[in-house]
Amino acid sequence: MPCIILCADDYGLNSEVNNAINSLVRNGRLNAVSCMAVGNAFTAPALLEAVSEAPLPVEIGLHLTLTEYAPLGAMPKLTEEDMLPQVERLLIKSHLRQIDRSEIHLELERQFDAFETAFGRKPDFVDGHQHVQIFPVIRDEVVNLVVSRMGAAEAGSGWVRCCDSPASDLFLSPNLRAMLLAAMSRRHRARLARAGLRSNDRFYGVNTFDPAQSFRSLMQGWMRKVTRRKGHTLIMCHPGMPGSDPTDPIAARRPDEYSYLASADFVEDLERFEVALAPRAC
Repeated sequence: MPCIILCADDYGLNSEVNNAINSLVRNGRLNAVSCMAVGNAFTAPALLEAVSEAPLPVEIGLHLTLTEYAPLGAMPKLTEEDMLPQVERLLIKSHLRQIDRSEIHLELERQFDAFETAFGRKPDFVDGHQHVQIFPVIRDEVVNLVVSRMGAAEAGSGWVRCCDSPASDLFLSPNLRAMLLAAMSRRHRARLARAGLRSNDRFYGVNTFDPAQSFRSLMQGWMRKVTRRKGHTLIMCHPGMPGSDPTDPIAARRPDEYSYLASADFVEDLERFEVALAPRAC
């Protein structure tokens, strides 16, 4: 039976996101959670309690954040009015090599330190808000961080998210954002391999976050693709309770993701497509 890591991103952003993820974890609907150390609601106790009560193993990772929100420390070369740039601007600056490596390195270290302080241990995996971990320049600093703080695979380290999918999937369901992520991820995956770091085999979950689009339909499409593949697949999701956080651009979409993942429909779909939530090494 194919295995998936179903990872809820953005834990720590606000209480609506935290409450939804904690509920899903307790009910065995997630097996990975990625935490934003820069979030206003970043805290460990409730998530650790939910994981201890979960019916299946749940990994807790670090969601490195270099866009949209305030960094943990001063980044005068990247921020404007103490806020990190929008993802489009960071993407352009990274491709033009117009970002300061030392400034990026120090902020990534601060976020890693904050995670360790909160949870009392290293993260099980590392990824990035809006996929910044695969951007040029940044991906090198992420690899350096993970090697120095977590070690290589042979030392029993965690893993780093990669965002590529098989070319046939991209052509069958064209999505320009997914294609861009896949293209950048090929170099990212090669860099991870050279450093001896592990990653997921493939990645799904890219969508437009349109509240009018059925999240169940999207998940069914991703599960259908999983059944055709060997190896381990990561699917990201963004659940949340209804709320009005003005800093969250996808707040309107989160309740649909939460309600589906909490429902009997999700369990029915797992059974229908013969997919299991299981650790990376299943």
